[in-house]
Amino acid sequence: MKSYRLVLAGFLLIVLLIIIVPVSAASPIFTHVTQWGSSGSGNGQFSQPEEVAINTTGYIYVTDNQNNRIQVFDPSGNYVSQWGSAGSGNGKFEGPSGIAVNTTGYVYVTDYGNGRIQAFDPSGAYVTQWGGFYHLIGVAVNTTGYVYVADSGNNQIKVFDPSGTSVTLWGSAGSGNGQFNLPWVITVNTTGYAYVSDWNNNRIQVFGPSGNYVSQWGSAGSGNGQFDHPYGVAIDSTGYVYVADSVNNRIQVFDLSGNYVTQWGSGFNDPSGIAVNSTGYIYVADAGNNRIQEFLQITPPVASFTATPRTGTTTPLTVQFNDTSAYSPDQWNWSFGDGQWYNTTDDSLRNITHEYTQTGSYTVSLSVQYAAGSDTSSQAGYITITLPTTAPTTAPNSGGHAARTDYWVNSGSANDQGYTGPAPTPMGVSPAAPSVTNSGSPGVPAPVQPLAASTVVPEPLPTNTPATPPSPLSPITTFISELLQDIFGTK
Repeated sequence: MKSYRLVLAGFLLIVLLIIIVPVSAASPIFTHVTQWGSSGSGNGQFSQPEEVAINTTGYIYVTDNQNNRIQVFDPSGNYVSQWGSAGSGNGKFEGPSGIAVNTTGYVYVTDYGNGRIQAFDPSGAYVTQWGGFYHLIGVAVNTTGYVYVADSGNNQIKVFDPSGTSVTLWGSAGSGNGQFNLPWVITVNTTGYAYVSDWNNNRIQVFGPSGNYVSQWGSAGSGNGQFDHPYGVAIDSTGYVYVADSVNNRIQVFDLSGNYVTQWGSGFNDPSGIAVNSTGYIYVADAGNNRIQEFLQITPPVASFTATPRTGTTTPLTVQFNDTSAYSPDQWNWSFGDGQWYNTTDDSLRNITHEYTQTGSYTVSLSVQYAAGSDTSSQAGYITITLPTTAPTTAPNSGGHAARTDYWVNSGSANDQGYTGPAPTPMGVSPAAPSVTNSGSPGVPAPVQPLAASTVVPEPLPTNTPATPPSPLSPITTFISELLQDIFGTK
């Protein structure tokens, strides 16, 4: 009994593991889309771009730190406008760093050197300000308009209502849970959880809506999930957390629980700010290169196709093939199974008409490609062309005689006779050549039209065996006869 219980317990454990342990998914792939900017002070140029924010219509706001201004770009990276200059007056800056935009388009900027937050309307006009900070860096706005500020020099997170009235704060200097060694940038997800890059502690800390410590991940280093001074933090709509690992010159991606997912980093020089728009485009302030780089998460394509028609009884057969692949491939390679193929990189030409000239069963394949990878769909016997069968059949007679066809003339009497030769002409019907449909395929017999019903019934006879008329017994009589034979051994 004990061993039975152990076996049962082991089985239940395996079932629970199957249910609870998730199957790991393939890592997402990120591709470079575009970039803009260069070193300078002209429109669209930068001198150490620090942070990036995006409004609800996709416009991109950048803190141009050493030029002491805010620059605005459309979703394609085209320069739109700017405001700000060096100074301490309203609308002026001394090293603007963090930036955030609320749902109504108001813009909040951390004015690092002046130790204050400045607020602007959607056009960039000055609205208000408030201070009391020491070396503030990051700023974020939640869905209800509350403003979160990373007060780096004081190692605190401070929360304000939209007008600048203090609501709460948390944090102190240290390396324990909820403590900071220069909190750098903060972002808030849609459920109110705050993610903070703890700069000198090389970690990300997570806090609940009321500021309560929840979790953390990261340590000093260059391995997966490690940091060398994490800077910007952003969260997309699918729950991925993006961290600009500045000194390691890479972007690391995590899930909401802090599990490492992937990374990319070719071409960065001190990446700082990062933001994600509503459609998944990722914008990185590549501070050392004085530019903004744009990326997009892509999914490997999944090949699929349809065809009409898929069967035929005549040749040539013209078939329309349509690509139904997922995730926007940009190259299509068709193989039609008859030795013919077709390749294109033109989206407007990915659907193709193909003509089959021979009967047979054809395997069709479609291979698709994209920067994220490739995929192939292959369907065996997808196109089938068979011509109608011919009747009656003929076979060589034994003994080297000419081929013959055997027929029964069904007259309805017991005196039916078998004979060899062409099909007889029914009484009252003039002999005529059989009706033939041309298949269009040389060397393939064309079908012969059937004779009048219940008049002539072709039936093959054994070679060189005299024809024997069928029994006139009805099915019931035949059944009784066979039954008696089984019982008495006689007919």
